Amino acid sequence: MTIGIDDVRWALAGKSRVDQLLARGDVIRLLPITQADKDEQARVDALNKIRGQVDADKLAPPPPATGSDKIIAYQLDEIPKAQSALVSLEPEDGALRALVGGFSFAQTKFNRATQSLRQPGSSFKPFIYAAAMERGFSPASIVLDAPVVFNDHSAGKVWRPQNDDGRFLGPMRLRQALALSRNLVSVRLLDAIGVDFARKYIQNFGFTEQSLPNNLTMALGSATVPPMWMARGYTVFANGGFRVEPYFIDRVVDRNGITIARAHPGRACRSCAERAQQDQAVSSVVDGFDLAPVAGAAPPTSDGSAASDANGGFDLDATTPAAASPAASKAVAQAAASAAASTAASPAASTAADGTAAPAAAVPAAPPIDPDFVGPPATFPARRAIDERTAFLVASMMQTVILHGTGTAALVLHRADIGGKTGTTNDMHDAWFSGYGGHLVTTVWVGMDDYSTLGHGEFGARAALPIWIDYMRTALAGVPENPLVPPPGIVTVQIDGGGHILPAGSTGGMTDYVKAEDLQRFQNEIPGPADSNTSEEAFDIF
Repeated sequence: MTIGIDDVRWALAGKSRVDQLLARGDVIRLLPITQADKDEQARVDALNKIRGQVDADKLAPPPPATGSDKIIAYQLDEIPKAQSALVSLEPEDGALRALVGGFSFAQTKFNRATQSLRQPGSSFKPFIYAAAMERGFSPASIVLDAPVVFNDHSAGKVWRPQNDDGRFLGPMRLRQALALSRNLVSVRLLDAIGVDFARKYIQNFGFTEQSLPNNLTMALGSATVPPMWMARGYTVFANGGFRVEPYFIDRVVDRNGITIARAHPGRACRSCAERAQQDQAVSSVVDGFDLAPVAGAAPPTSDGSAASDANGGFDLDATTPAAASPAASKAVAQAAASAAASTAASPAASTAADGTAAPAAAVPAAPPIDPDFVGPPATFPARRAIDERTAFLVASMMQTVILHGTGTAALVLHRADIGGKTGTTNDMHDAWFSGYGGHLVTTVWVGMDDYSTLGHGEFGARAALPIWIDYMRTALAGVPENPLVPPPGIVTVQIDGGGHILPAGSTGGMTDYVKAEDLQRFQNEIPGPADSNTSEEAFDIF
């Protein structure tokens, strides 16, 4: 068997000859390469080459790969030192569609998707931006990207947050700041709305108070959360502002195929919430805090008490979560395997359910239900977590991350309904990408179990986003796009480069969105001279 130089080049690491890489008696691992694999890589390379030369919306979808599964070569491979996790949920009800807990369940039983507490880095910023939208900011609001210094007098230390590139871009719109992941804008934004308010508000996404730091570092993603929590939080943006709880088991059947238990998840129901608001005029905001009126109560348990979701629908101490779904989906199962393979990670546990439209004849009949055990089907609205308009504004900004920001690699999917956010922690200890598209919300994490660095340049866009792309490419194959539509109370406006709303009928501006009640205030803002003071100091914030 002969291995070409290109198939071992990644392992040379400065060595000039292949014989310096191996010694007699070494046991090596080889990865088979098929013609289909080679064709797919060529397609990706070609798209990456032209991505910066042609507008993304003008690119025609690439032709499908025509290569066969015949092995044409072998590539040197190894067991990875890094670990990864993937969680994929349906945002409408929290159904788990895929879960990867690590490289090998035989190697370690630790499920990183539900048990590993890691810092999400910049992938946490959408929650900060959502809190700011509730405080009157808009995607067109201008915030300064410039140096700022915070003194912690209690510890005698000074904190100087930095952007990852060490540069400062000056005044910029929030939409642009999120797309480019500007750290100093996020810090200033959190400082403006207040840490106490933001911590209270972000708990509506399912995060616990203990997981959220009580200082401005929260703006940079210093919370400690499992990937499951990040995926659950992003479902709020994808479903219009409802908090759904992840669930692993759809139904339990006995040996005769009779359903004896069934999940009754809360569902995102915009019309239900609207009816509830019409029936009871309850103020949802008191000084910006009481922000989560219940649109529907949880179904009663057998003893008549309300079902509890105190643990977020899953147990962080469970090492082998159960996994089941209404119907097996080969596509999503293959997607989870593909996602794992892209970083040499194979699923520790996985579930898959298609959720896509299919001819009636192709859908298997549901098992019979024993009414004495299960009772009639029950559907109830999930609890509203945030304003539907806030969810829309942040979701639209995350689409800009894909179009013009750190997530442009996902343009290879050729879908207009995807959005998300990259995340990287200090010294590349963690790499993240969380995002949505079609009927799925998916979070990917990559890192070391011992918290050591992944290596220079291993940002979320490089280490985690390719896994997300591989998974979503398969999981969303044939799934119609789910367009993001402005809800009632959102006004479409034209703005200039300074974020100011242009008069009706103006041309040459950029399209953006504001809440209806904020429109007059933004229209009254008069452009003024740029602030020449690009550095400022703040005190006593920790």
